[in-house]
Parts: sequence; C-alpha cells; structure tokens
Amino acid sequence: MNRTRAALAAALAVALVAALFPGLAMAEDRDATVGIAGITYEVDEFDAAGMGDGTPALARDITAHIADHGGDWYENHTLDLVNGTSGDSDWVKFTVTPDDVNLDQVTFLIRTQSAAAGVDTVIELYGPGPGLPSYTSGHLADSGDPLAVAYNDEDIWRAAYTHDSALLFRPSAPGIYYMRIRPWSNAGTYSGDAGPYRLHMKRGVFQRIAGADRIQTAIAVSQLMFAAANAPATLNISVVVADAYNYPDALTGSVLAGISDGPLLLTSGSILSAGVGQEILRLGANRVYVVGGSDVVSDGVFSQIQALHPGIGVYRVAGDDRCMTASEIALQAQSDAPGYIESMSDLAIVAYGWNFPDALAATALSAARNVPVLLTGPTTLNENAEEALFHLGTTDVVIVGGSDVVSTAVENQLKAILGSTHVLRIGGKDRYETAKMFASWACDLTGPGSRGDNWIGTPGSPNLMAPLRARHFGIASGENFPDALSGGSACGLIGSPILLTRKANPYGYIAAEHDGALPPGDTDWVSDYHTIYPTTPFEHGLIFGGPAAIETSTMAILDNSVMLVSRP
Repeated sequence: MNRTRAALAAALAVALVAALFPGLAMAEDRDATVGIAGITYEVDEFDAAGMGDGTPALARDITAHIADHGGDWYENHTLDLVNGTSGDSDWVKFTVTPDDVNLDQVTFLIRTQSAAAGVDTVIELYGPGPGLPSYTSGHLADSGDPLAVAYNDEDIWRAAYTHDSALLFRPSAPGIYYMRIRPWSNAGTYSGDAGPYRLHMKRGVFQRIAGADRIQTAIAVSQLMFAAANAPATLNISVVVADAYNYPDALTGSVLAGISDGPLLLTSGSILSAGVGQEILRLGANRVYVVGGSDVVSDGVFSQIQALHPGIGVYRVAGDDRCMTASEIALQAQSDAPGYIESMSDLAIVAYGWNFPDALAATALSAARNVPVLLTGPTTLNENAEEALFHLGTTDVVIVGGSDVVSTAVENQLKAILGSTHVLRIGGKDRYETAKMFASWACDLTGPGSRGDNWIGTPGSPNLMAPLRARHFGIASGENFPDALSGGSACGLIGSPILLTRKANPYGYIAAEHDGALPPGDTDWVSDYHTIYPTTPFEHGLIFGGPAAIETSTMAILDNSVMLVSRP
C-alpha cells in the first residue's frame, strides 16, 4: 500500500471529486467536500436512521439484496469520522445457507469503492457463531481483527492514489456472517480521510465495469483505477485520448498509457465527448497524448483539451497512415519514457493493421511492460514498422495472428532482421483462441522456456521480461473493439491479461471444459492456468462493457463457471 501517496493526497484540495465524479457520487452525501482526517463528514442514511453502523447489534441485513451471477448490487455509505483513535465503522450482515455451501459452492465478491483518494477502507468479515461476533473495537493493527475469518485492505484493481478494498469469500459453513467496513489504521491511529464509498456485493467472481456507451465505459474504467489525487495538471501521469470509432490508433496507444501508468480515454473525433474533459481534470494529469491525425481526432477536439487547463501539455502523435502512426507512437513512448523513470521493452508486437481482434489481445502486455505495438500489411513488412524496430533497438518480435493476416513472408522478413529464433508467432483458429493463447504465453503458462519460472520471451530470448499475473484477468467483447481498448490498458496497469468473449455465446476458450468440448488438441484458459497452478484459485476479475457488448446471460455463465473451477 502506498502510504506516501495517501498522505500527499490528503493534503491536497479534493473538493473537485464530488463535482467531477458523478459516476461515484454518493446520493446521500450532499456535502460537496471530502473531509480530511479529523473532520466529521455528513452521515449517511444508515447512520442517521440507526439502521446499521457502529456495532454488530445494529448491523443491516443485506441478504435479500446480494446480486446473483452476472449482476451487481451496491449501496452508498460514508465513513463520517476519522480522528486519531476514533473512526466510523459500518456493519452489515448476511445469511449463508447450507445450499450455498454444499450445492452451489458459492463465492461472494465484496468490494468497497470510493471516489476520493484519501478514503481508505478495510473489509473485515466475521464467521457465524452462537451470538454476535466478538471483536475488539479498539483494535487498529493493519493485519485486521484476529477474530475475523477474512480480511482485505487493498484491492488489486487499482492503479494509483486509490485505497479501495475487495474480498473473494468462499464460505465453508452456513450461518450468519457479519462484516465491518472501517478506516485503515496503523500503530494505534486511524489514517485516511472521512468520506463516501460504495459497498458492492454479489455472487461470483466478476464485476462489470460499464457506462452508457463506449466513451462512458472508458471513463468508468478510469474512475475505477484512479481516484482523484491532485488538483488539475499536478500529477505526473499521461492520459491517452483516441477516436472512439476508429480502432487503429487506440490499439497502438496503449504503450503511451503504459509508460506513465495512465488511462486511455475515447472521444468523438469531431467534438470532445461529454465527461472526457472532466475526467482529465479529475485525474490531475499533466499531459495528454492525442493519438491519430486531425482527420480522426479533429483540431477542434485538440483545442478543447488544450483549453481545459494551462498546465496540461497536449501533444498529437500521428503519421500519414495507421502503420506510420503506430510507429510514431512507439517512438514517442521511447522518447518520453525516461521522464517517467521507465524504459521501453526489447520486445515488439507486430499485428495486422486492418482488423482489430488480434492486436486487442496485446494491449494489456503493451501497457504493462512498455511493449510497442506495430502494424503491418499482410504480405510485406510495413516500412515504417521496420524503421521503428531499428530505432527502438528491438531484439525480439511476437507476431499476433495467423499467417492468413500476417503472412509467412512477413515472418521471414522479421527473422532475417532479428534472427530466426527471435520471432515468435501466436495465432489460433479464431480471435478468441488467439487472445487465450497470447494471455497464456504472457502469463508464462505456455510458450518457449520453462513454465512457471516467471520469465517470458521468444525461443531465442526465453527470459526477456517478467510475465503478467494470471490470477486476475479481464474479459471484453471480441466482436467490437472499444471496451477492450480501455479494459486492456486497465489490465496492463495491474499486470494482468485480457481475454475476449462473444456477446451472446460464452462457450470457447475461457472456461470451455465447464461448458463444452473444444476442437481436438485445443485447451482453454482455465486448463492452461490449472496445469501450472493446480491448487491456486483465481481471484476476482472484471468484465468490461455493458449488456449491449456482453449480455447478462453471457456474464452469468462466465461468472458461475470460473467461480466453480476456481475453488481451492
């Protein structure tokens, strides 16, 4: 946990949060400010009504509200006091039935999420017993109350300046469970700020992150990963802005997001879309990269971003066509990476430039490990891509996609440049298998070198870089590109892969052994993972996009399937 960042955030003006973060604004919290430590914040409706807060005896029963697989339920709460040795706690309870344990083998996903960087929540879960749980109200150790059966301080799905919590709970016994949400504490003192948060709870292992459309979904992903940490133009991260309706530039822009660990946002090409400017300000970013020429993201949009704040540097990165733009993006990332104390990878991804599915699979690795994504035509290596390989000092290449989209002639050209063992092709029978194969290679579950040794690479350089983490992964639609673009960058920020699914048919390469047979010789993601880690369960994941992109029934099947194969 980054306590230095928390202290910095608490000292800065964050009244901007309530005004610019409507997606997470708490309906009950009409005060427009977030209270710093030591300041009393306006109480929520549960405190005010005496329904649940303070003690287990007043715990609110949420059993009837918990969402089923594929759904989501939340309610708004507030930590209304954090003051040295005093801190507000919110108590809820829920009932686990014998069928939940023995028949459904249910897993509960519990999350807290706040719009404010300084609100630092801890989840404590207490098991059933003959009466109310016994707990020490003054216990402040960060390891949690020793009587708790489960505990979480920091959610893995966060990028910077956020202190949300998340817990996957697999009950082993029926009964009434009590849950306390409290401020984080250390050395006998409560830390962090008073302020609002949302409590989410559902059955299953996936949470859906979505907005009303592709542009709002990208904003929702950014809001999940980053709380407001600074005043505008004071935080050394970059935001990548791309056309929401034209995929090539956004596909390759993930490396620019990666060098500063910032988000990727989408906009209409003709006018800055609603909410995008507010999100840039909310983030406090001091740099924005507009990727693509003025024919895709207009000069008007560029000017609108410039007008947001005089301290924000706005840069257009573009070439004469999509392949040249990809190369320019890679070279811009190489030039700017040292300013973020980063360096570019020796590996590059090469993908077909006139379709999106294969390159989508690479966006998480690109953002996580500063790997450039270069585009080419099908029959000859694009000259801009070739030139970029030289200037980047690339030693190894992974081609994503089969020979029908990136020909063996292109592969041979690359081998002639880099050496035959330094070019690896990853391509499946369709986009879903390709995404699975790429994720398995990127997580060191398959591919050249030793499995599970925490290195990935090509046959000639098997120890080229650290792998992604397979225990957490994201899922996005493979039938359209927008949600996978923002989702892939988000996955990269925490070092996890992204997989693709169909809108209305989840059967395939994620958890296929639970749903149906694959073609002979093929494996699915779950099988690849459990071959290397047979006793280590998956942790919670995200599904990017609303029901129009991935239907509720599809999410429900994936949610239930991964839950059942993910038990210890």
